[in-house]
Amino acid sequence: MSHVNQIEIERQDGGTFHVNTTTEQPLTESDRRDAQAIARNNETVQQALADVEQYKMSVNPIQKISADAMQTTTISGLNETSTNNSTETTTFSVSTEGQNKSVTIDREPTYLEDEVSVRVLDPSSDETHYSITVNLETETVTGITDWTDL
Repeated sequence: MSHVNQIEIERQDGGTFHVNTTTEQPLTESDRRDAQAIARNNETVQQALADVEQYKMSVNPIQKISADAMQTTTISGLNETSTNNSTETTTFSVSTEGQNKSVTIDREPTYLEDEVSVRVLDPSSDETHYSITVNLETETVTGITDWTDL
């Protein structure tokens, strides 16, 4: 749900809920291909990948986090109904009064310009071997993290 910028939960007449999401893709396919090529052509990345038998790459924007942009909102009618301790997940119910039968949650994520994260993943387990920060403007690798040693 990292690219979701709107979630709408609407109560249907039968008492069920319909969830709609709106997504945003901040990177083009060309950006993704370029980022992978830049990572693969970097000597340090090539040395690291020499030890990895099989891998796949995933390219994602880097979300900019600003303390000034954080906001807290209170929603009335939200009641905790159950807790599943095995997954540490809490279920909530939303009650609506009158004609309003939907809840909409909006967010406007911002991303670092020209920098992306390239993740090197195990194709069978999706475990991250490496994460590589790539600057698309300068066509350079600016950082690499080896997650197998952590």
